[in-house]
Amino acid sequence: MGDHQVHKFLALDDDDSPAGLSTYIHNFTAAPLARPAVLCAPLGACCWPGAVVTAPADARRPQLEAVRRPGRRWWALAVVPLLRQQVLRMAVPSGAPRARLCPGCGAAAELAEPGGALLLPAGRCGSCGIRAGAPPLLLEVLAVTAAAVAVFAAPTLAALLAVLWWSGCAVILCFVDLRVHRLPDLLTGLAAGGVLAAYTVEAVLSGQWGHLVDAVLSAAGTGLVLLLAALLLGRHGMGLGDVKLAVSIAALLGWWGSGAVVAGLLLGFVFAGVVGVVLLASRRVTRGQHIPLGPFLIAGTWLALALLSWSGPV
Repeated sequence: MGDHQVHKFLALDDDDSPAGLSTYIHNFTAAPLARPAVLCAPLGACCWPGAVVTAPADARRPQLEAVRRPGRRWWALAVVPLLRQQVLRMAVPSGAPRARLCPGCGAAAELAEPGGALLLPAGRCGSCGIRAGAPPLLLEVLAVTAAAVAVFAAPTLAALLAVLWWSGCAVILCFVDLRVHRLPDLLTGLAAGGVLAAYTVEAVLSGQWGHLVDAVLSAAGTGLVLLLAALLLGRHGMGLGDVKLAVSIAALLGWWGSGAVVAGLLLGFVFAGVVGVVLLASRRVTRGQHIPLGPFLIAGTWLALALLSWSGPV
């Protein structure tokens, strides 16, 4: 945003008529990402008469610059105990109660208890020494990687919150699916709902309703197509949990358009196919044996977001 654009926003300084006021309000609402410069400019003019207020050359994502600095993405580790706790609780067979105790000694898996060590990166109970939940350090690596991808791919603060929310749910879903071959409805529903809620807020504040419509239509279309495919193919097709996860992925990537949705899902299916062939060739699995699809769809989504970060802002 250059100097002439800032002066355009400050048109009210030269015209204090009602028409000038309406122009100011229109310009303010038309470019929401420039509001900090608009709000601070009059204050700077009052404190330092004659000063010229300018905005950064790249004012499209000013809210994201702070978290993009090196070393600022390690804050993702702060949520690791919560993520590990949810993996431990939800990695149980369908219909079974959530696990809240160490499977070895029965100690409560809470940070204030000896069993709370299960929620630390080592994933080992402080009472009996057994490992449970996500493998050591792997969850932390995924959390930091997902946070870095989100920071560089998101074009707005609301989109950043949407990607971070989805990624938090996805990390849990990934390990739960690997352990017990299921994707809990609670997590897939929260993933999609949180994404659409963040996009709705962004649309209300910035007026980018087209992006929100794309996200909703992508989610609805993906869900319909994959649901029909799952019903037609039966047990040889996708599970309903995978379909619900794909809906949340379509909602997330739909902000960038249908091309991003297709790319993310296609990458996930390709990953699953390649790994499946390798496992069959190495006789690690047999024909007809179920392989969790969720982790591959999640990996494809993160890769698609990483590629979007190179394509520039939307």
